Amino acid sequence: MSLRLKTVTGMAWTASAISVISLLQFTNIAILTHFLSPADFGLMAIVSILIGYALVYADMGVSKAIVCKKEVTTEQLSSLYWLNIVIGYSLFLLFVICAPFFAKFYHEPRLTSLIVINGLVFCIIPFGQQFQILLTRELDFRSVTIIQIIGALANLTVAYTAVRSGYGVYSLAFGQIANNLIQAVMLVIKGIFIKSWRPKLHFNKKDLIGYVGFGMYQMGERTIYYFGGKLDQILLSFFCGAQNLGYYNLAVNVVIQPLYRVNGVLTQVLFPIFSKIQDDTVRLRNGYLQMIRFLSMINAPMVLGLAVLAEPFVKVFFGPKWFGIIELLQVLVFVGFLRSIGNPIGALVLAKGRADLGFKWNLMIFFPQIIAVTIGAKYFSIVGLARIILVLEIIYFYPCYVYLIKQIVGPCFKKYFFSFAKNMGFAICMGIVLFLINKLFFWKYTNFFVLGMSLIVGSSFYLALQFIFNKREIADFRSTLGLLFTSKK
Repeated sequence: MSLRLKTVTGMAWTASAISVISLLQFTNIAILTHFLSPADFGLMAIVSILIGYALVYADMGVSKAIVCKKEVTTEQLSSLYWLNIVIGYSLFLLFVICAPFFAKFYHEPRLTSLIVINGLVFCIIPFGQQFQILLTRELDFRSVTIIQIIGALANLTVAYTAVRSGYGVYSLAFGQIANNLIQAVMLVIKGIFIKSWRPKLHFNKKDLIGYVGFGMYQMGERTIYYFGGKLDQILLSFFCGAQNLGYYNLAVNVVIQPLYRVNGVLTQVLFPIFSKIQDDTVRLRNGYLQMIRFLSMINAPMVLGLAVLAEPFVKVFFGPKWFGIIELLQVLVFVGFLRSIGNPIGALVLAKGRADLGFKWNLMIFFPQIIAVTIGAKYFSIVGLARIILVLEIIYFYPCYVYLIKQIVGPCFKKYFFSFAKNMGFAICMGIVLFLINKLFFWKYTNFFVLGMSLIVGSSFYLALQFIFNKREIADFRSTLGLLFTSKK
């Protein structure tokens, strides 16, 4: 199978995963918001911040190195496998010890048990993590996608059953545990019994040489990137309490997380592919710009559509106790779009083996971000904080191009800018049409009717603009789909 065909196939399975997993997770959130309070979501957000930070260190940053390295021995894989497990159990023990202190700090007794229950992921994830990395290395995205979808379905089923049984905020934790457990079991079965690779009872420090150095930069970059991305929620938990954090966290989960999911899975597909052409700068640049074009083609109308339809959207899916997130959503959608454009740079940096660049960039923007977000969280509303973050994202745009993209693939700012600007322009036109139609015609109808008709009108108008003014990109997209369907015959 050619590299292009592998890329297309990977993209197809990625699109399937994104669509199904996003639908399952949105359904999960929409259901749970009718049973849980904003304060409950705020508590779980605090736990997620703590667990997410620890997961940065769960594999010592060496997993990406396995994909990047052209040759990896069985002994090296075995040593790395057992290292991951030891680190995972060590992190779980650390969280068990620290849980009461976090509960006391936040004055929330339930945090103790929530942290311990969620901490079980450190004992689960390491068993399947390396098998997933090896599947990614082999470009077997079909298997990874199916496993992720089944895990998301387990999350929804367990969380819904638990919340209906009266477990409250613990339902969120039980769903996450079920998701990770199902995925780990399936990855182990796939790796050992189907791919016939199993770790040996072997560990040698020498096997880690060449991985730990790469991993240190990875952990440094992940740490700063994670804190930068979560800084708003971390500071909100300090200054604003669980309820406001719950509002903010739900808005982030609805708007930014789906876009991150698109980027995360695409990066998972493109990182090993970019690694195979890391010495061909022209192909690398063209592949990256094509990815940005496709991403913006999908994300731009979602962003503008939700910005215009935030009010009926919240009323239909979440109910009256969540009306406080309407204006917040309208700001965060643009934060999410800018991050969705910038985030895939990570695949380029890692493919070139330049984890140091990502680390240095995130270090440079970290301290200005701390100052700005601290001011926003302490002195402004959650909407004011979101506006400050949006301004920061706009400021970072050009320096990010200069320091990362230009160094990796050469000068291409004009092509880079227009790779997404045209699609954003089409989406803005669509947003204006939706706004006028809703103000002039749809205002007297039910929120459900407004959402349904706006979806039909908006998508039709956006697609018409694409077919009229963006024929080349549509042709490329058709060519990509044609290649996929041809390969299946």
